[in-house]
Amino acid sequence: MTAQQILDNEYKEFIKMDLVETTNTNDIKRFKETKNVHVYKAIQLVMQDLVKTGIAKAEVNTYDKYKFRGIDAVYNTLSPILARHGLLMLQRVISCNTEQRTTAKGSASYNTTVQVEYDFVSAEDGSSHTIVTYGEGADRGDKSINKALTAAYKYALFQALCIPTEAHDPDYDSPEFVEQKTNEIDDLIKQSNTDIDKFLSHFSVSSTSELNEKQMKQAIQTLQTKIRNSRNVK
Repeated sequence: MTAQQILDNEYKEFIKMDLVETTNTNDIKRFKETKNVHVYKAIQLVMQDLVKTGIAKAEVNTYDKYKFRGIDAVYNTLSPILARHGLLMLQRVISCNTEQRTTAKGSASYNTTVQVEYDFVSAEDGSSHTIVTYGEGADRGDKSINKALTAAYKYALFQALCIPTEAHDPDYDSPEFVEQKTNEIDDLIKQSNTDIDKFLSHFSVSSTSELNEKQMKQAIQTLQTKIRNSRNVK
């Protein structure tokens, strides 16, 4: 159920309770005005696009050895999508605290924590929704505030829009499409003379119909490559 449908149902229930005559007219006006807000529809449309693209953990922290989603990837992915659906994201820093600390080597390090409010604003009707988040950043120079703001911005978007780390093809929501891909994989297994038991063991499944979207894509690519290579050898 969409946000708009939820609001419509709330208003209908409000009317059914026979409170229209006894409730403050401002409450009735609020329900009627809320029915027409566009910001939630814009957020929903942005989320629908992000499901198809995702933002992968493509950056690597070589010091601590972990992968993460960089701010440039966030900007490059979100900018055209937000613009297409007329959704603005405006920030307001509520608090900013910086402490100087000493590293194990005796040098100075600066740690900054920020609390930020972000307004999601619809360019269509000016309706908005505000979220609050925190960010923390550490730096030996003058960039701890930048890092804290970057962290707050990224995680506000990640959590509010539920941005996946992998793209999802909506076609895989269709049982007919999944069946078609399963049949394609079965044919490729035969064409490539692949040992079916080893294939299933590799993906930890008991049949090709149990493969998920990522496994199906990987299997098709691998089997097609194997067939091409065998033809080149001949």
